[in-house]
Amino acid sequence: NILQWERFHFEWEQERRWTPDRLLLLFGSFGRSWVAGYTDELDRMTTDMSADILFRGQKKIVIQQKEIENVLHVLSRSTQQNVLVIGRSGVGKRTLIENVAYRMRKNEREKAMPYTRFLRVDTQQLLAGTANPDAFLLQALGRAKKAGRFVLILDNIASIVDSGNTGVMAVLTKFLDAPNISLIAIADTHDYHTMVKKHAALDVLFEKVYVNDASDQETMQVLMTHYFKLGTKKHMYITYKALKSILDLSKRYIGKGGFPGKAIAVMEDAVIAAKRREDTYVTETDVRAMVSLKAHMD
Repeated sequence: NILQWERFHFEWEQERRWTPDRLLLLFGSFGRSWVAGYTDELDRMTTDMSADILFRGQKKIVIQQKEIENVLHVLSRSTQQNVLVIGRSGVGKRTLIENVAYRMRKNEREKAMPYTRFLRVDTQQLLAGTANPDAFLLQALGRAKKAGRFVLILDNIASIVDSGNTGVMAVLTKFLDAPNISLIAIADTHDYHTMVKKHAALDVLFEKVYVNDASDQETMQVLMTHYFKLGTKKHMYITYKALKSILDLSKRYIGKGGFPGKAIAVMEDAVIAAKRREDTYVTETDVRAMVSLKAHMD
C-alpha cells in the first residue's frame, strides 16, 4: 500500500505540470454553442459537469467498473436510455456519473464525434426559483431537443416526487423518450423504496443500477488519492498509520453512510482539526478523536 501511495504521489506531481496537451483539454469546449445551438433556459438551471472533464482527467482509482459499463450501455441505446442510480449515502453515486461523463467525452473526442453534455439540474432552483417550473422545464427541454445530445442529472429525484409537483414529473416523463435526451437520476436506497418506487409510471422508465459499498482495498486507494488533494490545499501531511486507522475505525464504529464516503469525511475532519491546532501532521490520535465525535463514544 505504501509503495502504491508513492506511485500516486509521483503521478500527482506529474499531472500538476502545465503542458500544451493539458491546455488543449481545458479549452476544448470553446465554440460549443456555435455547433450545437444555444440552450439559455437549460443553462440557467444546470451546471455543465462535462465541459472540462477531460482536463480534470481520469481518476487514479476508478471503482464501480461494472456499474460504469452498465450506465454506458444504457446511454448508448436508441430507446429506454434513462438510468436510476440507487445506493446509500457515501457509496459514490455522483463519482460514478463523473466517470461515465469522462469515458463518454474521451470516446467522442477520439472518434471526432459531437460532444454529449452532462448537465446537473439544480432541483431546488427548478422547484422554488421559477414561477411555473413545469412550463419553464417544458420550454427548456423543447429547445434542447433541437440542440445536440444531452444527459440530464437529477441529484435527488425523490425531492421532485416528494414535492408533489405533478407538472414537473409529467414534463420529465414526456422527454424521457426523446432520442437525444437521457436522464440519470440519483436516489438513496431508502428514498427509492419509500417514494420513487411507488410511482410505477415513472419508475418503469428507468434502468436501475445499484451501487454498493467500496471494498476495504478500494476505500484505502480512494483515501490515498484524496489525500493529495487535501494536502495540496491545506499543506498537511498524514501518516500511513493514521490513514489505515481511518478505514478500520470508521468501519467498526460509524454505522451511518457507506464507503468510501464516510472514510473520506473522517479524513477531512481530522485534517481540519490538526490544522486548527497548527499541527503539520495528522496522526492516529486525530483520527480516533474524529471517530469518537462522529460515533458519539470514546
